[in-house]
Amino acid sequence: MRTLFFVLLVLGWSHGAEHPLSHWTARGPLPTYQTLEHLAEGEGMLVALFGDPNGQGLVSDDGETFLLEDLGLPEGVIATQLVHRPGLWVALASGQLWTKVSWTDEWEVHAMPVPLEQLIWEGGSFWAWSAGAYSNDSPSGRQWVNAQLFRSADAQVWTESPISDQETFLTISQLIEKDGLYLIANGASNGTAGLWSSSDGENWSAVPSVPAGQTALAVGETGWVASGSSGRLSLSSDGLQWTSEQFPYVVYYLTSGQLGSGQPVYSSPRDLTWHDGQFYALAEGYGGAPILVSSASGVTWEVSSGLADDASSDFSRAKATHLTSANGQLYILGGNGNLWKGANWETEREQLLPQQAWNWTTIAASDDRLVIAGEGGHLLWSDDAVTFSPVQLPEPADVARVIHAPELNLFLAVGGTEAEAKCWLSSDGITWIATAPVHFSNSSLKGAVWDGQYFWACGQAGALARSSDGVAWTPISLGTAVDLTSVNYGGGTYLITASEGLIFYSTDGLSWDSVQLGPETVTYQNASFGNGLWLVPDSYQAHLTEDFEVWWKRDAQAVDSDILFAFGTFIACDQRYLSSSPDGSAWDIHYEGLFGADFPYPAQGGFKHGARFQDRVVFVGDGGLIGVSAAWRDFFAEWQAEQFSPAQLADEAISGPLADPDGDGWANAFEYRFDLNPLLREAVGEASLLHHWVDNVRFDWVGYTGLQGQYTFPWSLDRPGAICWVERFESERGWVRDGLEPDFPFSSQGLYRKSVRVKIEGSDSVLLRLRSEVVRP
Repeated sequence: MRTLFFVLLVLGWSHGAEHPLSHWTARGPLPTYQTLEHLAEGEGMLVALFGDPNGQGLVSDDGETFLLEDLGLPEGVIATQLVHRPGLWVALASGQLWTKVSWTDEWEVHAMPVPLEQLIWEGGSFWAWSAGAYSNDSPSGRQWVNAQLFRSADAQVWTESPISDQETFLTISQLIEKDGLYLIANGASNGTAGLWSSSDGENWSAVPSVPAGQTALAVGETGWVASGSSGRLSLSSDGLQWTSEQFPYVVYYLTSGQLGSGQPVYSSPRDLTWHDGQFYALAEGYGGAPILVSSASGVTWEVSSGLADDASSDFSRAKATHLTSANGQLYILGGNGNLWKGANWETEREQLLPQQAWNWTTIAASDDRLVIAGEGGHLLWSDDAVTFSPVQLPEPADVARVIHAPELNLFLAVGGTEAEAKCWLSSDGITWIATAPVHFSNSSLKGAVWDGQYFWACGQAGALARSSDGVAWTPISLGTAVDLTSVNYGGGTYLITASEGLIFYSTDGLSWDSVQLGPETVTYQNASFGNGLWLVPDSYQAHLTEDFEVWWKRDAQAVDSDILFAFGTFIACDQRYLSSSPDGSAWDIHYEGLFGADFPYPAQGGFKHGARFQDRVVFVGDGGLIGVSAAWRDFFAEWQAEQFSPAQLADEAISGPLADPDGDGWANAFEYRFDLNPLLREAVGEASLLHHWVDNVRFDWVGYTGLQGQYTFPWSLDRPGAICWVERFESERGWVRDGLEPDFPFSSQGLYRKSVRVKIEGSDSVLLRLRSEVVRP
């Protein structure tokens, strides 16, 4: 009788260099997944700000085409507001005020007594104010601090208005002047009044008839409109006498058990402005989709045609947040870098940044050129993964995969429609020529690969062909009509993923065998080869094999959308996370990859496809998403420089990756991988050791264990610069990686630990090997 036992490999702690996959930067020709917050006009330009930590803004000379441009502020200073007057630019950046005479001049900072939140020009003066908020700095604990209001004629000398001394709770939403009357909207819901008025901008009086919590304010030829909570509007013809009206749009209805049955919850305009003889309000419609409504008086409102009840439109999907007028146009700013304009929103409107709606599906790289492709024949190219330029294929077809053939210096893009396959070739990723893949006339192409001699492409209904130049294609028969989703090459073998739970493999590309890897309801989308393994993702699991004869399956976090092998490790992505693993068994989640402060969470979907470009990894996805990882450096060399003196560094027998200067049985590569001291002898566990050195980069730690006691392996998250995995020995197969089941990591005091369960059949001892390899960029 065969008995199944488990030996627990208890794994230790490790610190070290931060992993490049934990730090990402959003890139692209436009601000990906950023919310446009402000639009300024001056010197014939429009400038859109989005709080960019890299100091950039969107600049247009014609009001149509916007390009990213450095704003010229010091590093780390983030611009949020911009005002232009003849001969003067004023910026609010990182809470302080900055000025310059013309756009090409240098900025000069002007220190203010408190950090500021808003900057405007109104009624012949500059106005700036701080935020009203609770503060924990008071000796008595949490205390409200009022907004402070400042005024200046020249943006050089500022005086403070006393309004903050009169209102108990003050948060300034807006300040507007008309015909000598100044009004301030107070957004604090617990304030004394929702509006404060002044005839000179210095002496302020509460407007008691308007309740606190006014979040938007606008004035036009017919009077004033203010927006409060629960959809209540305050209207006035002169700014002195006010009446209340209900904003008529419902977001949802409360059902039974929630304060009554069918009770409407009304929308409140998030922004108001006057344009072309009407008030415009930006609000939420039913279900939360943004709507743009207009009214001549503020009493009767109408939804702008074409922007309502269209859940598929870019406007409905975007989080429109701000309204502003410039150049005689009405502009709407929103999330994901969306910007619309219209002279008359009933008949003429235009989305100015359409690239933000493009969905990227694939990416490829040569040594010095990065190419991204997606729906509608849209492409981007870049030489540095920082600045991207758009190009268009000769026809507006969807691209499923783009690859690069270094031996030919050619990019190949494949795709098409359900009824017609398409191929395009380019020597530089910029100029593309369509080719005619006649053998795919009734099949959309889904996958492509270059094997060093041939292009390979696959598609629906078993379509497979190869070409030495991307022009003339030779069909290859698999003897099946299942849909083929990707063709891959690595380690001298080909692997094709397909529908109906199948994969196909071949060593020569001519004779193919199939494997029923899963049930017929499953369609495998892609595969990758690395560290001697093929890995096929399967909905948060991974199928693994070394020889196509023995397969094993492991739970694999974030292994869903795509799998990439780069820098010695598999890198996987789904719509929320990134993970990496050198062996497909023990996966490290890189939480900050999509949630870091410099990389906002992509609400419309995560990374879809990735590639290595120079010393970084670049992933792309829906909604214009482009993420560039931090650079891989020679982390092991940096560690050597920290641990050894110059004399020791010069001696490979002391500081080299194979050396063991402290004689504890751990080569320096292991000492680095597990965050140990190479000059201090450490205990190595309970097992006897045997060392193997292989081709100057691989390091093996071998020991025996029986069924008694514990076998101790140190472990950690994937430390950059070295990878690690465990193998076991079988007499007939040699060293193999199946039969080892890692547990998922858990956290204790901010540190992550892993353990590995080893299945042992029978009563024989098991020979285990811990493998580590230095990875250099």
